[in-house]
Parts: sequence; structure tokens; C-alpha cells
Amino acid sequence: MRTIGIGAVLALVTFAAVPERTAAGPGQGVDVAGAKQGASAAGTAWLALMDGERYAESWAEASTLFRQQVGRDQWVEMARSARAAVGALRGRTFESATYVDGNAAPTVVLLWKGRFDAVPEAVEQVTMMMDGGRWRVAGYFVRPG
Repeated sequence: MRTIGIGAVLALVTFAAVPERTAAGPGQGVDVAGAKQGASAAGTAWLALMDGERYAESWAEASTLFRQQVGRDQWVEMARSARAAVGALRGRTFESATYVDGNAAPTVVLLWKGRFDAVPEAVEQVTMMMDGGRWRVAGYFVRPG
């Protein structure tokens, strides 16, 4: 089984057992439903850049942490290579959004089931983090699933 990953941020958090709740920050609560909705909308828009082969734009729209981990030209090459390996997107269905409490910044892990020419059953994971008041991509990973 081949795994194709674009892990600009390799320290993705374990989220399976994290309870979803209103998280308390320094003096404030977090609206988990709102966080999931906002992160999902931003993640969907970012995937549209990837689907359109607008890799430099996807890098520019990613989080500061992402951009610090991988340069623009490196990202463009990684993204182009990974997408060439899976082939053209044939369809995608949203599966879940999981709020992860306890990170340095609010984080939401998004999962989609995707269909690509070379990988008819794939899972796409987009990890979103709050950065500069906006939900931005902190990591992207696609694997057979």
C-alpha cells in the first residue's frame, strides 16, 4: 500500500480521544461548533486551490507555521509531485471535523473521502489552525483509504 503525504507540519496531533466541548482558554471559551464551521469553510477553499493546481497560492494561504516549515518552491514541487501520484480528483465527500484542545493555537482536523484516478479510495486530512485571526492550513495529507 502506497502512502502519499505532504506533511509540512509533521507534528500532527492525536485527536481520536479528544472530547468535543466548549474549550476554556485564558479567560475565554471557544465555540467548538463555530470553530469547526469556520475551519471547514477555509479548508474547503484551500483544497480548491490544490484542485486547481494553484500550489503557490495554497502555500501563501497556509499558516505561518506551515510556511516556516517548507518554502514556497519546495511546497509547489511537493504538491505537484503528490497530486501527480494520485491523479486527477474524481470526487470528494466531507467526513468530519474534530476540534483539538490543548494546542498552542485552536486546531481543527478535517477529513474527506476522495476519489482520484490512481487512488480510487483515499482519505484527505487537512489540519487547520487559527493564525492571525483566520483559519489556515497547518498540514495536508492524502493516503489510500
